[in-house]
Amino acid sequence: MPNACDETLPLSEKTPLFVDVVWGRSYFHPLARFFLHQEDKVIAVPLDKGPRLIGRSTANFKPTIAFQPFEAQELGISRAHARIDRVKNQALLTDLDSTNGTFLDGKRIVPQVAAILHNGAALQLGNLLLRVEFR
Repeated sequence: MPNACDETLPLSEKTPLFVDVVWGRSYFHPLARFFLHQEDKVIAVPLDKGPRLIGRSTANFKPTIAFQPFEAQELGISRAHARIDRVKNQALLTDLDSTNGTFLDGKRIVPQVAAILHNGAALQLGNLLLRVEFR
């Protein structure tokens, strides 16, 4: 029997949330560490071993960066929402044809086309707003 959280609910509005953009640099040092900030929560993202999948966890699927099923569903996060790759000295973000889109600094990124992440970037998945940090 399918779980209620197996489907992504379409949001009534697919507009970017207001973001006070603080510009940073896109150079990602080989020894740097990558973090996502969600309000008072900090998510460490190791980029040394291949691409990192961001999405909603289900009984049969657990992305590298997994958000809880009910919270993620309400925020419009797809199971396989986006991917972060490290390519040379850059961190790249790709939307994986998510239902509610991925926004970088308030602009929707084109699905399946990599966008360069920078330190201080505002990353929005559906209605979840995260801040990118390179350390």
